[in-house]
Amino acid sequence: MLLSILRLKTNNIMLDLQNDKSRLQILIAGSLLILDMLEIYN
Repeated sequence: MLLSILRLKTNNIMLDLQNDKSRLQILIAGSLLILDMLEIYN
């Protein structure tokens, strides 16, 4: 459930930032960090 919500939010943000590569790179780094945190809790 949490992952599907996260994916929806991430998809929306990626569409918003489609033309802004530096912000997209920050988003990707943030997403990887979130995935790492989720792995720790699992």
